[in-house]
Amino acid sequence: MLWHIRIEPVPGVPDRLGERLAAQAVESGLAGPWSMKTGRGFLIEGEISRAQLEQVALDVLVDPVVEVHKIGPSNTPLNRPGSVVHVMPKPGVTDPEAASALELLRDLGYPVSNVR
Repeated sequence: MLWHIRIEPVPGVPDRLGERLAAQAVESGLAGPWSMKTGRGFLIEGEISRAQLEQVALDVLVDPVVEVHKIGPSNTPLNRPGSVVHVMPKPGVTDPEAASALELLRDLGYPVSNVR
């Protein structure tokens, strides 16, 4: 199964990257006003359960002081209005964060075949 973990700033914490991207959109001549929220996430493939992913997220992937997360199958929306754009490295480009997450999950004994 392919899972999606989305990690975002907790409500009330400024999203500086989102603010910067919105300003750049206007500066580029795109009609505004723009409201953008940014986050990071992982696509995790394997025979891992939602409960196991929840534990992994809380233990190693998310900083609960400044971040919140949602987990769902990759083919379902994670309850957010608007458009979601996934920005991923091009094929063949090294993704050290994904490689580290894959190695960590495997070292912890989780049945994971790929992380992006």
